[in-house]
Amino acid sequence: MSSSQPAPLVGIRVLDLTQVLAGPWGTQLLADLGADVIKIEPPGGGDQARRSFISGADTQLGADNAAFRAVNRNKRSVVIDLRSEAGRAVLHRMALGADVVIENFRPGVAERLGIDAATLHCIDPRLIVVSLSGFGTPDHGADDSDLASRPGFDLIAQAMSGLMSVTGTTGGDPVKVGVPITDLTSGMFGVIGLLAALRNRDLTGRGDHVRTSLYQAGLAMLVWESAAYWSTGEEPVPTGSGHRLLSPYEALRTRDNWLVVAANNDKLWRILLQVLDLAPLAGDPRFATNADRLAHRSELAHALEARLITADTAHWTAALISAGVPAAPVRTVGEALADPHTLALQMVGAVDHPLIGTQRVLGVPFRSSAESRWPGTAAPAIGAHTREVLLDSGLADVEIDGLVADGVVEEGLVITET
Repeated sequence: MSSSQPAPLVGIRVLDLTQVLAGPWGTQLLADLGADVIKIEPPGGGDQARRSFISGADTQLGADNAAFRAVNRNKRSVVIDLRSEAGRAVLHRMALGADVVIENFRPGVAERLGIDAATLHCIDPRLIVVSLSGFGTPDHGADDSDLASRPGFDLIAQAMSGLMSVTGTTGGDPVKVGVPITDLTSGMFGVIGLLAALRNRDLTGRGDHVRTSLYQAGLAMLVWESAAYWSTGEEPVPTGSGHRLLSPYEALRTRDNWLVVAANNDKLWRILLQVLDLAPLAGDPRFATNADRLAHRSELAHALEARLITADTAHWTAALISAGVPAAPVRTVGEALADPHTLALQMVGAVDHPLIGTQRVLGVPFRSSAESRWPGTAAPAIGAHTREVLLDSGLADVEIDGLVADGVVEEGLVITET
């Protein structure tokens, strides 16, 4: 990013009590934009994601796993036992100097620990508290179901929100979205709500309690599916790679791979037929209009693929793009990450990690004239900044020594920025 303006969130301090993916992904976005994100972790291993799904290579190096490192860069780590009264007192003291507290405890846990929004607002009414959960917390008395108390997992949210019912192929087995979509989108919705609350605090001087969930994020993704259901009364079904409202707009097989074609209007449909030398299909009543093509989607795909399998994906991609028909190969993750355009957009960077060396990281997915901390520092070792942050919060070294001796806080390996 350009350096003509300072990073937009410089001066904003975030206490990040989240674990695994949804919360850490959202707070990493805040850290990339300049916020001072302090990751508060429990003793005995910290964020459970540090040791979940760890690879053999990571084990040999003694490093946290790649999944943890992917969503925790540019943060400082502090280990506090929030189950202890002394630990909660430390957090309350830190909250006095913070702007935002983000948590993703199972509903009811924050209240039992005494670190819930109501308690924190008694300490500082200007705090923005963000709560991420599995199913969301309705206003008191608005819901008598048991969903609000259930723990959150992306797979469960995809199933319960209806996303899995429209993913995959018609008549096929249930299929989830290939990425943890409700984790990622709930983290982004939490950030959107947080930024709105910060703006509102500028106007009113008051803090807020922002709440979102994996389930709400999944529901929010049903933009077209909900509209179709409410307008027709019919349950949407999976369409594979196809579009719910357009055809042909899907992946089609070629001689060596797959090609996506987006002939999303009648003009592009006619050009597609010219490029493929399939002019007779223009007069086929099954394919006369977009509605006809949708009704006969499988027959149309079969007819197009019978021609496409005579040449490679690269040939057809070039021919279609040259004629003005949107088309592209179906690429692997590795191919997409290595594309020169990906690199030109600064969507791939690198940080230095003391155990694994150079670590590649994804970029910030938008551009502006403001600075960014990206790529910045690697994900912190557990407790690497405990003393530093507690000193910033007004504790003296002798107090910190006592807390360490009592097991209330822990210190760890410091990762320095290079």
